[in-house]
Amino acid sequence: MLGAARPLVAGAVAALLCFAADTGKGPKFYPDDPIWTLPAPLPVDRDKVNIRKIDQLYDFATNSIAPPGEKQLPGKPIPAKDVNTVDELPDSMWYTNRHRTRRMTVEEMKRGSERGNAPAPPFMVVGAKTDGISPGFQMMDANGRRYLCKPDPRSNPELSTAADVIGSKFFYAFGYNTPENYIVYFKPGELKLDPKATTKGLSGKERRLNHEDIERVLREVPRDKQGRLRVSASLFIPGKGVGPFRWYGVRTDDPDDIILHEHRRSLRGLHVLSAWVNHTDVKANNTYDSILPMNGVPVVVHFLIDFSAMLGSDSDEPKDARFGHDYMIEKDKKVLLKMATLGLYSPDWERASYPGIRSVGRFEAETFDPEKWLSNYPNSAYINRLPDDNFWAAKQVMAFTREEIRAMVETGQYTDERAVGYLVSTLEKRQRKIGEKYFAQVLPLDGFTVEGGTLRFEDLGIKYKFVPSRDYKVQWSTFDNSTGARAPIAGASGFGVPSEASRGYVVAEIQGAEPSKMARVYLNGAKVVGIDRTW
Repeated sequence: MLGAARPLVAGAVAALLCFAADTGKGPKFYPDDPIWTLPAPLPVDRDKVNIRKIDQLYDFATNSIAPPGEKQLPGKPIPAKDVNTVDELPDSMWYTNRHRTRRMTVEEMKRGSERGNAPAPPFMVVGAKTDGISPGFQMMDANGRRYLCKPDPRSNPELSTAADVIGSKFFYAFGYNTPENYIVYFKPGELKLDPKATTKGLSGKERRLNHEDIERVLREVPRDKQGRLRVSASLFIPGKGVGPFRWYGVRTDDPDDIILHEHRRSLRGLHVLSAWVNHTDVKANNTYDSILPMNGVPVVVHFLIDFSAMLGSDSDEPKDARFGHDYMIEKDKKVLLKMATLGLYSPDWERASYPGIRSVGRFEAETFDPEKWLSNYPNSAYINRLPDDNFWAAKQVMAFTREEIRAMVETGQYTDERAVGYLVSTLEKRQRKIGEKYFAQVLPLDGFTVEGGTLRFEDLGIKYKFVPSRDYKVQWSTFDNSTGARAPIAGASGFGVPSEASRGYVVAEIQGAEPSKMARVYLNGAKVVGIDRTW
């Protein structure tokens, strides 16, 4: 990060602070830095927030042809705007610090966003999608709770239902808002039809559901050995739903949404997190905004939803081997290369091998390159990510142990134990590739503290054994918080904090073998108040 902006207070105050930071006017640090929880947001007017609907085909075409939003320009990088002064994300309506910064137990990981709302029989169908490639239905349980239910493809039992539940656990542990997703088993006769239930046909006109509609949906659902059907049941998100968010721009009807989405690290970093678990179906319509109370104030809270096209699943079938390696519409030189070689050119992923486990689908690590991984179509936030955004996300990925990964994978309730072992092993291999790739883009120092008058830190490249050791050079300077001026401190060497820190701000500039990769650590007394990174 080249400089820490400060757009972390709602409304006009935040805009002014952001402008001051970006133009070099005003102090770099404030007495409450670093901020770890977003200051009190402005309340939204429930009646003035529009219920947004985004046409999926239009969204696909627009982003595939020319992704909207403000772009990075050569030599003029735009750092993430939702970070605090120590290069981390504060808790907000978008993100909550969880596993990497506040270690979760294995039980907490397995539970994820679940809050004891597992569907209780008997079940009543209250709506359905009876056409298209991915049918599903809405049901009400005995306690009056509403769920969106999706089955597995007939050819691959457990494929998409497991992915949907596992995805909700991983992304919750990363720090995102996710719905409560459950796996539910029932026999066909245990699903009743609400006489008031409706559906929309191909014409979009609403009509009453009938038993034939339900039978048409259930006919394609695979049965287990007991004759039961299995679905993923996603509890309806509480609050007033106001539609999806876009991966660029802002919601103009939300007074707290003041940072362009393409400049949010919480969204940029999702490229790395999604690459790890192969969540290729990242689009506006797999997000959800809802007006919910936060400390008694109504605000728009942002959710990620629908993880059924994750790992080796593409929701209604095993994932196409090309997904994750190319956009749905190929635009690069590989198309020309295939034409020039009359189709003889074959990328590595076309020759990848898979385990042949129906519940796993197509998911592998050998041809995986995190920097080349792609979602189904371009995403403005992903395009704008910088090395410090990648580093932040890679720290998240590397924070999980094998035991923790396995615990979340097991929530997919696979009946074939080979599926669990294969997925855990593959995720570990992809995890290592992510750490190795992105810890090399910066000087990967983290966990800065002052202990016993010494600046201490952890080199993540060494911790995870990507490099055997490293030598560092450090230059201490005083720092004028108003002007940004620095003056070298004579005689200051090593990582002992100079006495000047007790009288004001000081900064340690730490370098490794590559001068361009630097970590600047700002202290006020014995407190670490800021971190900037260069690359």
